[in-house]
Amino acid sequence: MARVKRDPAAAKQLQIDENDERNIQVREKAGFMSWWISLITLGAITLVSVMLGNPLAYGLAFAALVIHRVGYFLCRRHYDKQI
Repeated sequence: MARVKRDPAAAKQLQIDENDERNIQVREKAGFMSWWISLITLGAITLVSVMLGNPLAYGLAFAALVIHRVGYFLCRRHYDKQI
């Protein structure tokens, strides 16, 4: 970020990259796919928690958040190569 503040050309390129239609489409597809991954994962965690009836849900919920983040970045990378 400091480089952007010092270099107007880098700031302009960053602005162009953020508004590029291809990059916007990649972010949207990756976000949508990671949303589905999170929904299914949290649904599975809920079912397991109800069936087991123990506080394992806290660890599983944290794992789901990690899976969501990793899934987003993997989907973004996948769609970035695909588009």
